[in-house]
Amino acid sequence: MKRFLYISLIILIAINQQLQAQDVWTQKERSPMVDSVFRVNPYRPVAMIAGTNILIWSFNRFVANEPWARVNMSTISNNMIKGFTWDSDGLETNMFSHPFHGNLYYNAARSNGLNYWQCIPYTFFGSMSWEFMAENEPASVNDLFATSIGGLALGEMTHRLSYKILDESSVGWERVGREVAAGIINPIGFINRLVEGKVGRRRARGYYRPYDNDDVSVSLGVGTTFISESSAPYKGGGAGVLDLNITYNDPFELTYPVPYEYFKLDASFNVIGSQPFVGKLNSLGLLYGKHYDPIPGHKMLVGAFQHLSYYDSKSGIKGSEVIPFKFAAPASFGGGMLYNMKNSNQSIDLKFGIVLNGIIMGGSATDYEHVGERDYNFGSGFSTLVNTELTFKNKASFHLGAELYQLYTWKGWNPDANYDGIKPELLNVQGDKSNTLFAIINPRINLNINPNLAFQINCYIYFRNTHYSYERDVFFNTYETKASLIYKF
Repeated sequence: MKRFLYISLIILIAINQQLQAQDVWTQKERSPMVDSVFRVNPYRPVAMIAGTNILIWSFNRFVANEPWARVNMSTISNNMIKGFTWDSDGLETNMFSHPFHGNLYYNAARSNGLNYWQCIPYTFFGSMSWEFMAENEPASVNDLFATSIGGLALGEMTHRLSYKILDESSVGWERVGREVAAGIINPIGFINRLVEGKVGRRRARGYYRPYDNDDVSVSLGVGTTFISESSAPYKGGGAGVLDLNITYNDPFELTYPVPYEYFKLDASFNVIGSQPFVGKLNSLGLLYGKHYDPIPGHKMLVGAFQHLSYYDSKSGIKGSEVIPFKFAAPASFGGGMLYNMKNSNQSIDLKFGIVLNGIIMGGSATDYEHVGERDYNFGSGFSTLVNTELTFKNKASFHLGAELYQLYTWKGWNPDANYDGIKPELLNVQGDKSNTLFAIINPRINLNINPNLAFQINCYIYFRNTHYSYERDVFFNTYETKASLIYKF
């Protein structure tokens, strides 16, 4: 293993010297076939991905001293022989941390001139090399999907947002603030710029910035939320929440349909209370679309989308083990339609959208068997997303959304098998054999105080109906109410 580290270090030093001698910016315009403004280097990302894995593995091995990070050639060989299994990690690790990890792989390639589609093999390479070489546990098929596919979504969004912030003609504290903000959003992009000497470089005003003309709407909300339990609807737990909502470009005004030229990201973080820090994460990105104008004043977009969803909660009642909701689908693609109509004086704006997705891999709460830290079942299936929003200019907006997920867990426990003495990571089951319908109804009202400030009332109604092959079926419903002050940047 030491030899492997030394060789990797030498490779990274050599790549570093090459990077310092090259200028990655070009002035070419984006087009439907070319959505990167960087000079393409297909080899550099391989070294960056290897370096990322070595750095993260080294921290877990020598600082955190994680048992699973004790790897050698024997563990790598065993992993190759055993192949893929379903692991026993918790929802946050598998469905949030792994897509974030994949975003690092994606941006290693994206910041070196490759487009969305060309970055896909690199995210899979990064995930595969980690699964087989950086852990002494069997490689996880769920991690491969969550890291590689979820990483595409988070990676492209962070790539665009970070380069939207950057301005190499700025100076002083403004420049420092832009570089720091972009680096937090996209750490790999920052490292790339740092090695290339771009962080401190000043360019003339008016130079070509690839995403300068893109329209980004950002709002930040601060408020409180209350999550009830089905068995006690007026009892539950509260939390202080921080909401982030980002809309990237108007989907009905796109110049060319490259991936994520339009996307929408909604995230909710529980900053006070006992609820998980990441409560919700939901993104929808356009991969390809075509515009239509059915009648004057109406606009329609039909296209292919990538969807990522994540919902997590804990019991808010002391002594209760009931989980209000727990669901995630980090690997999902589909097709749909977005529709927009306005009245003659533009004072009323109605938007409608419907997207049908296939879920490659997801997870939903289980009522029975838990495997290690995993209190949910893996599965695949499909989903339907429906959203309607009515906006009265400068006054208020009303939103009604619905998400329906159908998840099938096909590799379940064998009721006749004896699992005593088997380590959780070696069980290789998705969970309780079942199929789950998970639905969310989300009405929301925004009342504008001024052009930048609004008061928002949000309600989530959750339904879960799970049919088990070997256990009693379970129907569960609960709700969440939230009140927030929203600031629109």
